[in-house]
Amino acid sequence: MEFTLNFEQQMLQDSVRRYLEKSYDFETRLSVLKSRREDDGRHWQAFADSGWLAAALPEDYGGLSGSVIDTALIAHEFGRAPGLCGACSADLADGGKSKSTCTMDAVDCRG
Repeated sequence: MEFTLNFEQQMLQDSVRRYLEKSYDFETRLSVLKSRREDDGRHWQAFADSGWLAAALPEDYGGLSGSVIDTALIAHEFGRAPGLCGACSADLADGGKSKSTCTMDAVDCRG
């Protein structure tokens, strides 16, 4: 079975990956975890501005009516980012409502 992303899906995946690499990298997340402080909200605002929190919600409720593939692409990129725990992906899956603060130590998966 061949699975190829369409142009919009590739752009979505690329935008999440670029943001995480440049603005929410391992060192940034590790700093938040070590200080035991909550994120100041700018990252969550960026997630919302990018449409990632609304991707799976119906348009009738202010969402983008994205597909399961869109949601999976967003979650996959968060899952592959070094030092981000599963709580981040879980928060994205519920539209950011829980905004949990991970208290686990970050794991550097960069190899």
